[in-house]
Amino acid sequence: MESLDTTAPSTSEILWSVATRKKYPLDAFEPCTRTFKDIAPDPEKIIAFKKLFNCQEVLPTYMFLIAYPYVGLTFSQSKNPSSLLGLIHIASHFKFIKAHDWTQKTDIQVTMENYVKSDKGIVYQLKTSMIQDGEVTLENVNHILDKNKQYKSAKTANANSKEANVDDVMATHKVEQSIAWQYAKVSGDYNLIHLHAIFAKMFGLKTSLMHGMYNVHWMLANMDQSQLENAGELKVSFNRPCFLPNGVALAQESPRKLSLYSSDFKDRFLVCLVKQKRAA
Repeated sequence: MESLDTTAPSTSEILWSVATRKKYPLDAFEPCTRTFKDIAPDPEKIIAFKKLFNCQEVLPTYMFLIAYPYVGLTFSQSKNPSSLLGLIHIASHFKFIKAHDWTQKTDIQVTMENYVKSDKGIVYQLKTSMIQDGEVTLENVNHILDKNKQYKSAKTANANSKEANVDDVMATHKVEQSIAWQYAKVSGDYNLIHLHAIFAKMFGLKTSLMHGMYNVHWMLANMDQSQLENAGELKVSFNRPCFLPNGVALAQESPRKLSLYSSDFKDRFLVCLVKQKRAA
């Protein structure tokens, strides 16, 4: 496995790497790791994040937001045939290993681990680790799909249909284009499919859609906070795109299962399975 330690790149270095990247045939793929040293916290970004999600403490999924540019850089520098544009985030698995100090520097290690190819396309697996004082505090494994444009999915009756009851609903929310822009400013994710319907339609979508991770952060901010405090792992699967504008409803479907639906319960946007910490 190729491995490289480096200091944090500038924004211009990241953009240059993405813009000038060389594509490789899939059989040239090999795992690679990049470790970015001494990433300093951004107090203003933390304040903006907490304000956007109305949370008193930094949510552990904030690690995705911090690592986002470094994941993109690692992907662009790895040997693969895919473009960053058009990739689909299909799953995100978080492990909370130790308490992370958001006021201190951290190392961020990103590993392009492997891929699986099928008729649907290529699914890449990337793991991000946050490291403080030489110990891993948080881990996040993401699955990213480069969809085969010729693939046609079989329409299954009742796919992602309503499982929740009204009594299960913990919180509701209205997501609009203005909120997508707010999240883009906080996260740095200015993917145009989230920001304007015209650009979304250029990629074959009916209109713009909400960032999937915005919905994950909002879910954590509005779930039972004692459940979040006792969580050791979160396994998130993205089911359907959340087109804008939209109403969302957070439902607790079982002690360990949360789902985010459209307010009319016709679409399920994501499912989150919660695994509690092991007893000490």
